[in-house]
Amino acid sequence: MGGYGKLWACAKLIGRSEFLALPNGIPCPDTFRRVFERINPKVFERCFLQMCTVDS
Repeated sequence: MGGYGKLWACAKLIGRSEFLALPNGIPCPDTFRRVFERINPKVFERCFLQMCTVDS
């Protein structure tokens, strides 16, 4: 299973929890691929690290 397939499998697990409402179901691996292809890696890294270091 490729990287996007693994993301899709993870989303299936997350989608079953109370944390994420997906009324139309889990997006397919192609959707994940298209989204991640459009994300600027440097901007994503900066935002992700900022999110991880925010005091709760």
